[in-house]
Amino acid sequence: MLAGLGFNPLYAAGICLVANAAPVVFGAVGTPVITAGAVTGIDAMAISQMAGRQLPFLSLLEPFLLVMIISGWRGVKEVWPAALLIGASFAGMMFVSANFLNPMLPAILSSLFSITCQVVFLHYWKPKKVWRFKDEPPVTFRIREHSRGAVLKAWSIFIVLTILITDWGLRSVKAILDTVDIKIVFGSLNNMIITDSGPIAVIYNLNWLSAAGTSILAAAAISAVLLKVSPLQFLKIFWETLTTLRQALLTTACVLGFAYAANWSGMTVTLGRAFTVTSMAFPFVSAFLGWLCS
Repeated sequence: MLAGLGFNPLYAAGICLVANAAPVVFGAVGTPVITAGAVTGIDAMAISQMAGRQLPFLSLLEPFLLVMIISGWRGVKEVWPAALLIGASFAGMMFVSANFLNPMLPAILSSLFSITCQVVFLHYWKPKKVWRFKDEPPVTFRIREHSRGAVLKAWSIFIVLTILITDWGLRSVKAILDTVDIKIVFGSLNNMIITDSGPIAVIYNLNWLSAAGTSILAAAAISAVLLKVSPLQFLKIFWETLTTLRQALLTTACVLGFAYAANWSGMTVTLGRAFTVTSMAFPFVSAFLGWLCS
């Protein structure tokens, strides 16, 4: 999207990496939080609440940092009211959704709420100067008016996605969906790894219906109907998406597989006990270990 707006592709990628510092914890519909809960045995909602009380502070500062990277302190002075609104609206909605809804929604709801606030704000406020990249040609475009129906149709994808993800995250709905989950017990390893809190249950929960990805797939199918995409075209787009993401999917599968193998072999517990002796040096050792493992 940034490249389409005229950003240098490499520059745009760097900006996105910085911007993802806060919302990435709840990225991919809360997958990092949900996966962390699955591989550690900690309730995903508890992890979501812990992250939701820390990341809003970073979210509040990120818009200012991004503007400073692009246009320097002079740019920050020009657009600080907009940057403050973006940061505050995103941070506020992240706190509310992460603490009181579920870990699947913070990134989506915060983004939609922040965009809505900014659109309304920019309708009444404009910066005095327009900043452009060096050698960027002047913008020439013609404003086109769209009907309310066309606008609603364009936003329908996000509306359907938000509704389904919200439903999937409700405990009552999740309890029903979990009834069809497949649990695979590894008998030779089950309860063999002993920790301070007791033995670890080595049971793989194949939650194919209650998984967040299922709600996204359902939203995609409903959106295809709303946008009048034919079944053949839908399958073609689906296959092209899988082909494009094949390396990312393989990488994700390997990382998650290693996480389960590390936990169920006792490696995680052993490393945790070993690094408890590092005391005040733990922050450095922890980062070093993370870099080594990556």
